[in-house]
Amino acid sequence: MIESIGVVCAFAVVRKMTASPSSAVGLLSSVEEEEEADNSSGSTCRSSSSSASLRLGLLADIQYAPIDDGFSYGGTPRYYRHALDAAERASLDLESQGNIDAVLNLGDTIDGQCVNHDPLSCLQRVLSVLTDNYVSGPIHHTYGNHELYSMDRSTLFPQIHSHDNEQDVGYYSTILNKQWKLIVLDSYDISLLKQSKDKRDLAHEILSENNPNYKLGMENSPEGLEGLERRFVAFGGGIDTPQLNWLRQTLEEARNDGQYVLIMSHQPIMPES
Repeated sequence: MIESIGVVCAFAVVRKMTASPSSAVGLLSSVEEEEEADNSSGSTCRSSSSSASLRLGLLADIQYAPIDDGFSYGGTPRYYRHALDAAERASLDLESQGNIDAVLNLGDTIDGQCVNHDPLSCLQRVLSVLTDNYVSGPIHHTYGNHELYSMDRSTLFPQIHSHDNEQDVGYYSTILNKQWKLIVLDSYDISLLKQSKDKRDLAHEILSENNPNYKLGMENSPEGLEGLERRFVAFGGGIDTPQLNWLRQTLEEARNDGQYVLIMSHQPIMPES
């Protein structure tokens, strides 16, 4: 069973799901097929067995910046400085829960507005708040588009990746316990944001072919797009072939080792989601 106690900004959610003793790849479909919702306290997903148990804390989109309140790109009110207080309360709450196997931070830890306010210091401030208050175990991080608005990958990765990463890439895997492996995907592998020329060119080609607004200078606008086509905007990203090959190999290794797999990514893994 996976039980997750998460805080997204200042809102707490609780999620549970039970893993059947299937292969690492098959686990994802077995959980999806037998999902049950319980909106009173988050969501509940159950399959047929309770042989594997995991308790997680979730954090996402803290988006701290040392600036006055304002509005997001979409016009939503934003409380940038207050986000640091929310992160403190979240980490204190997770610490008080006890018996958490790991905490996952899904990215956008800082806001893009940090670009003119020492972004590295902004990021370190939030990370310090999290680790000072949650001391019972590791916090596993990924990143979102807002980090890339503010800093290069070479500056970002050493701050958020505690594992050994000889290839200097944004994806990795780590062992959570004897039964569970965590796979962290780099959902901005193909991106216009702080990426190599080849991958920026590929992102440019994809956006040009799929979003007419992009050629008009409105790179983040989904206006006129419908359904899944709305994902073709510049603040999105994609996964290139080498990472897909690595993912396939890592899943096969987990299957051979009899491990369950939890996949973490800033962007949704399935376009339909």
